[in-house]
Amino acid sequence: MQQGIRVRVGAVIMRNNAIVLVEYDDDKSGRHFNVPGGGVNEGESLHDALRREILEETCMEVDVGRLLLVWEYVPPREANKYGPRHEIGLVFLCQPHAGSEPRLPEVPDENQIDARWVSLEDLPHVPLLPQVGERLLTTLHMAQQEDIFYQGLL
Repeated sequence: MQQGIRVRVGAVIMRNNAIVLVEYDDDKSGRHFNVPGGGVNEGESLHDALRREILEETCMEVDVGRLLLVWEYVPPREANKYGPRHEIGLVFLCQPHAGSEPRLPEVPDENQIDARWVSLEDLPHVPLLPQVGERLLTTLHMAQQEDIFYQGLL
């Protein structure tokens, strides 16, 4: 059994009242969406991991902005629905580079079927995992905040 907490990063890539989501279809969760992102490798910064994961899943290049949301998955609380590994996720607001558009990579993740723009008004109706759509909308509509994430030595 794996020990420790797995750190994951995710991106809310915004443009014209829409965000980029990655679409999956698998036996376990069915058709669903995730914000682009994934696990942080040992020795990799959160921002570097996020840029790598976004490029791998959407073929996009982005600038990483402020921290929007932190979520936690504790397996016993969820009857191990998404596996036995305790996870913490950090979701950052990102801006796409000029001309960068989401598309399915040549070698997508297993069960990945698309990467595309989804309007913010459609977000509450999208099967998003983890189920943070409403919280993201609330956070995005709040006044611009200073980034609370500090990258460096404490």
